Amino acid sequence: PLSPIFGDEGLAEPVFDYIITPATLQPGKLGKFRLNAMYLSNEEMTIESMPQFKRYELNGSWNREAKNAGGCANYTSWTVNPHFPIFVKQPTAIHCYLTQSAKDDLLPIGMYILRKRGFASSSVGKAPFMHTDEAGCSAVLVDRPDGYLVCVATFEPNVFDDLSLVVYASCDLEMGESEAAEEEDDEEDQ
Repeated sequence: PLSPIFGDEGLAEPVFDYIITPATLQPGKLGKFRLNAMYLSNEEMTIESMPQFKRYELNGSWNREAKNAGGCANYTSWTVNPHFPIFVKQPTAIHCYLTQSAKDDLLPIGMYILRKRGFASSSVGKAPFMHTDEAGCSAVLVDRPDGYLVCVATFEPNVFDDLSLVVYASCDLEMGESEAAEEEDDEEDQ
């Protein structure tokens, strides 16, 4: 089934009418395909190729030393997870893919795309937590002073692994390295 992608800030109209993404069940498997589309309307239908997306990749980890394995949002510790800041200058479609290094015993992983509001944030996208080597989600971002955060997480807290975050963007964006999470009661500073 096709689903329209809606933008940030409650835009009523889809930014793209529909996105059709041919895919195989196996990563890296290439092949030819044919797309047939039917449209039940008197209006004209057009099919256009998407613009070439720009690729950004950052690596990180959930690790014991950094105390940054907070689990999903079901846990109050979720805010200590690695989170990558993103800033855009114009409406930008992004597609984020989180991969983990564990291949034999896959961890349930997922992510949140958050709109920052000072010290608070609200979700504009979420990848469901599943036992998989790659989790993905999409959103359309608009220019905002505080920008956005991509917060990557394992389902349970205190689960450690290396990670890679790949972001495809329809326009240029600024993406930063994982920001260190601030803890309210840092015993080492006392």
